[in-house]
Amino acid sequence: ARLRTFLSAHLAEPQTAIDTIALWSLHAWAHAAFDISPRLVLHASDPRSGHARALRLAAWLMPSPLVVSRTIASHVLPVIAADKPTLLLDDVGGTMLGYIDMRALIAAGALRDGAFLGARTYKNPSGYLPCFAPMAIATTARVPTDVHVRAIVLALSPPANEAARATLALADPPREVLRLRADMQRWAKDASAALAPPECILRTRQDPAARENLYPLNAIAYAIGIEAVRAAAAAMKALNATARRLSTDLELLDDVRDLVGPIDAEARIPTLELLTKLVSDPERAWATAHRGRKLTPRGLADRLDRFGVRPVVMRYANGTARGYRGESLIEAFARYLGAPLELDQPD
Repeated sequence: ARLRTFLSAHLAEPQTAIDTIALWSLHAWAHAAFDISPRLVLHASDPRSGHARALRLAAWLMPSPLVVSRTIASHVLPVIAADKPTLLLDDVGGTMLGYIDMRALIAAGALRDGAFLGARTYKNPSGYLPCFAPMAIATTARVPTDVHVRAIVLALSPPANEAARATLALADPPREVLRLRADMQRWAKDASAALAPPECILRTRQDPAARENLYPLNAIAYAIGIEAVRAAAAAMKALNATARRLSTDLELLDDVRDLVGPIDAEARIPTLELLTKLVSDPERAWATAHRGRKLTPRGLADRLDRFGVRPVVMRYANGTARGYRGESLIEAFARYLGAPLELDQPD
């Protein structure tokens, strides 16, 4: 309760997001008791969101925090082996998620047996480099599927009222932080041996990967008590409703932007024309997105609906057709893909 109160004072986010961060923070202290350490992705579709603020706030609360803004996997691996840090990646500009080796490190490091095999050296004759470590990532980039499968993706939004947040002096954490850290460390030491096994908790309809990712947070909630279990259930429901399909849907929106090219607010994009372009590349997901078959008009509409883009009936000289307005597409590109909001007017 003290942890969620502290987070609420500094982050203008819904209670479900606050509870997710609180439970994940406790998991970081107790991660040695689990075989999986889900990545917490603080995802923002708008750079003004509180994702970077939340990451640095987490640095106050984590064991051995290490905030990194730019690196490669070969530099991180020795640090994991030597210092056992909680890695906090501030993915400025989406650069780190663009590197294959970093994505491999993020995904493999979620599992206790995750490791890289590097060159043999005098100090490391086997070349074996373990990479299991708790990790949080703040980013505005599209979450790649290989990262998403081992992540809890928390969508953060720009605050509606800046005055609602307490002033955050990053270089001078309040005394309350030290007390919280000490209490979390003590709690993790006492509770680790009593955490419920997966078969006692994972009774949800989520896919197996999501259940594995959420198990540490659910186990911690069960160890705390009934109020924490209820809070976790609400948080998991919110995560399932918003973040579970974030990677795939953002990928679709990004492909739509590439295919339609520069458009103005008065543009009208027919659904069938857009679908034909989307499914024409067999290497992209849309050729098999509907149970192994091509993406359908209904499937396209359902996926774009979460971005506020809905099909409308468009009238032409020879009849009507369903399609998408340029105005709504431009707004979605700007809000969720970081594109500049420019409504070009037709000549």
